[in-house]
Amino acid sequence: MKILVFEYITGGGFNKRDLSDSLVEEGRLMRNALLDNLIRLNQTRSNSLEVTVMLDWRLNDSASMTGINTVIIRPEHDITEEFARLVKQSDLIWPIAPEFDGILQTLCQTVESLSKILLTSPATAVAIAGNKLKTYELLNRHHIAAVPTRMIDDYSPGEWMVKPVDGVGCADSYVLTTRQDFEQMAARKGRYVIQPHLQGAKTSLSCLFKQGSGWLVCANLQRFEFINQQYHLTDIVVNHHPDFSLYQQLIDKIAQALPELWGYAGIDLIEHDRDCMAAGGTTPRTGEVESRLEQRSRAMQGAIADDCMDAGGRAMQGAIAETWVLEINPRLTTSFAGIYDALGINIAEAVLQLLHGEPILNPAYNRPVTVQAKQTSVRATGRSPLHIVGWDIGGAHVKAAVINSVGEIIAVYQQPCPLWKGLAQLQHAVKAIMQELAGSNWHHAITMTGELVDLFDNRDDGVKQIIQTMIDLLPGSEILVFAGQEGFLKSTQVEVRHYTSIASANWLASASFAAQKLGSGLFVDCGSTTTDILPLNNGQVLAEGYTDYQRLISQELIYTGIVRTAVMAVTQTAQDQGRTIGLMAEYFATMADVYRVTGELNDMHDQTDTADGAEKTVLASARRLSRMIGCDFYPDELPRWRQFAENIRDRQIQQIQRGCETCLSQHELPQNSPLIGAGVGRFLVKQIALNVGRPYRDFSDLFPTTVIQSDMTIADCAPAAAIAYLADKQYNK
Repeated sequence: MKILVFEYITGGGFNKRDLSDSLVEEGRLMRNALLDNLIRLNQTRSNSLEVTVMLDWRLNDSASMTGINTVIIRPEHDITEEFARLVKQSDLIWPIAPEFDGILQTLCQTVESLSKILLTSPATAVAIAGNKLKTYELLNRHHIAAVPTRMIDDYSPGEWMVKPVDGVGCADSYVLTTRQDFEQMAARKGRYVIQPHLQGAKTSLSCLFKQGSGWLVCANLQRFEFINQQYHLTDIVVNHHPDFSLYQQLIDKIAQALPELWGYAGIDLIEHDRDCMAAGGTTPRTGEVESRLEQRSRAMQGAIADDCMDAGGRAMQGAIAETWVLEINPRLTTSFAGIYDALGINIAEAVLQLLHGEPILNPAYNRPVTVQAKQTSVRATGRSPLHIVGWDIGGAHVKAAVINSVGEIIAVYQQPCPLWKGLAQLQHAVKAIMQELAGSNWHHAITMTGELVDLFDNRDDGVKQIIQTMIDLLPGSEILVFAGQEGFLKSTQVEVRHYTSIASANWLASASFAAQKLGSGLFVDCGSTTTDILPLNNGQVLAEGYTDYQRLISQELIYTGIVRTAVMAVTQTAQDQGRTIGLMAEYFATMADVYRVTGELNDMHDQTDTADGAEKTVLASARRLSRMIGCDFYPDELPRWRQFAENIRDRQIQQIQRGCETCLSQHELPQNSPLIGAGVGRFLVKQIALNVGRPYRDFSDLFPTTVIQSDMTIADCAPAAAIAYLADKQYNK
């Protein structure tokens, strides 16, 4: 049997026009994964397939294709005629092509007209699935909840996604909020549809279909950057959600609604909480949904609340997921490239099985795999081969994050550093982290808050001494220093006039990164000592203040954290056994004692000495808390002190929540924009998000990342990770 593989972008479909680097990389990713599947299949078949692949003359890909026939498509070729010629010479045809301009539909029609076997959905299915309006209308007729879609018309107040009716991915898609946006979009050529701008978990389902039946292969998490009113796919966690029961019923409904679907298809979803659920907890019919969306658009500028998500994008315990179909992709998708590594399932083999029966889907293993949607090769991107270490030098801890040559955070570290005891503490912490790092090909970027400790005469003196210490500790390395709104400076270029911009600027790095990724939201970094609260909108940080003094006034800086903060600094009264009691203004206990007793303090985050220098156990912490109200501690009274700790916890949440509410009241952020939680105390931010009726996003979820072999997460070391990312962009401009 002869099989022809034609990936349109890399296969010469644009042989007479310029190639887009991003489309080439995405096409190459899917094509190579398919060829890999076919090669593996040939290794197990007695009658092997003869594979032919079409290649654009500008791409030097044929050298790596041993055992595969390659046909080079040059500028003088007519791609339509050449494709038809090769189809006639083949038995099985597997096109991979975009839906725009009818490209995929036309290829399918060519194969069908020549009576060859098409290994994707037929042209009739592509005509519907490749058109967003037709897809919505079909799903609506079959009572499947889908994102309401209509052709763009007059301006309506709200927040809207506008995209080509037959567009692919995020290309030429924009978030519009103003009348001017609408007028500019309406003036453009082409047919555009409009949808409410919904935020939530962006899930894609990798499926197989045949004659009204559907099989779910895996559920994947898509992650995006938000830049200049556009989403940009950064990576996909393939096989992210192992619970198929959440989606199989939906797949069955789609298969019955569009029985022409055949072979592999990708279903893009947005998932929300039960806020719009119909009575009885069932998925609402699309007509009901559309009515509610329109009501919300008028009332809240098109906002629909994001779902309650944990750090991995899964629904939090107690929340009921609601699923909205965004698109049906009747072809291979980027997620396909990770399926074999995630599950050991050969999709090419499964599709061939569909020709004679049902697919056999037996996973050899079950693990998540991250597929980078951005260009990843150094040759293709011009990226530096360097690894970059981002440093956040605080007064109590030093944190570091390592970003590799393809832009992934691969390690995070935290070391205790009581800097007020002397610069030797900083030297020890940095050396301990550097011992964990292999090799010498490093560049470094630093931000700081440690200049505030009373070791230094003033903040300028602290900035100067910290920079010099890092230069001494990292000889021969290039060091970038983050100077806030002034950007990065080489350590050798820092002057006295820069010190104010450098001092305590780590919050701006984290917030700027979050703004680039999400566009709008309230960034809340609750750490061991302080809490930063920053509004984000349209990709910008809307800070009222810059210095610590200014930010304390604006309540964008609240000096409270979950480890080092003294209990007496959080509240002057508490509840004990049903009575209100004043607390002693003594350094008897810290908030670390509170969260040890409540069971919420991770040992990795517990790096500060206790108030009395004693052990860090639940019982010792309860004893310290009992002293705050002049009591002795007895082990059989531990439940009493748990309730006492819970009450103090609530007081701290109220303190931080007041700051969030103040910030939200001063800035008109979209109602569906989330609270973005960072820092070791972000579990409090998740609770506050629930309290104020906002979705929650975890800072860690904004990064493409490999597996980090540590209990520390990216969000624990948010400024260090953000500095590494921003410095990486600086080096690779």
